[in-house]
Formats: sequence, C-alpha cells, structure tokens
Amino acid sequence: MGKDPDMTYSGGGVAFTKFSIAINQGKDKEALWLNVVCFKELAVQVRDKTHKGDLVEVSGRLSGRKYQDKYYYEVIATAVKLCEKKKTPWPLAYQ
Repeated sequence: MGKDPDMTYSGGGVAFTKFSIAINQGKDKEALWLNVVCFKELAVQVRDKTHKGDLVEVSGRLSGRKYQDKYYYEVIATAVKLCEKKKTPWPLAYQ
C-alpha cells in the first residue's frame, strides 16, 4: 500500500475507503500505481487493519471514468487480503 487508507462517507451515508497500491512489473521497470476504493463494511475493515507499506492482495473490478478529456481508472474492491511481507527483496536473486 502506497498510503494509509482514507475513509469518508458519501452523501447517502455509505462508508468508502480509498488507498493506492503498487504493482511490480518486473526488474528494470517502474511500478504501476493504481487507486483502490472499498465500500461499506470492507471500507471499515481496511481502514482499521491496514497501513501504508502493507502487502495486500486486492480482488475486484476495474472501473474507468472520463474527466476533462482524460481517463482515470481505479479498482473497485470486493475483497482485500492482508499478506505476509516478503523476507527477501524483490526481485529475487537467482544463483
């Protein structure tokens, strides 16, 4: 996770949490950053149990929208799993 989750409420009172994740694209390539949005109970759980730097697995759907002639994409999460941090740095060294 690239930043701490930020939870707020919609005008209708629905909780939603936003955070960013980095996807490693391999050696010598920059990470791809995606924004993630969670709703309702998942939003509360993510806010309470995750922090910047945590390794998470996100399941959901990709959503895109157009704003001022640009397209923006984010993942609408249906599940977020907190994973154990790697004990070796990425990428793994091969011998």
